[in-house]
Amino acid sequence: MLIVIAVAFVSMFLSLAHFLANKRCRRVALIFAAISCLGIPLGTLLGGLTIYGLTRTEISAELAPTV
Repeated sequence: MLIVIAVAFVSMFLSLAHFLANKRCRRVALIFAAISCLGIPLGTLLGGLTIYGLTRTEISAELAPTV
């Protein structure tokens, strides 16, 4: 069961990185960043920084419309 959860988190992180690299799906990236906050301590730090970065007006203007 733990392996399934780990694989799910890894796939979520990879898709989050893909969305951010292609500058699309801001809403989905925000949702994935919020879920990544469950992974204490590193996930919380990275998820919080991702949420902070995605909510800034300069960054949100650059991203394509959300899905």
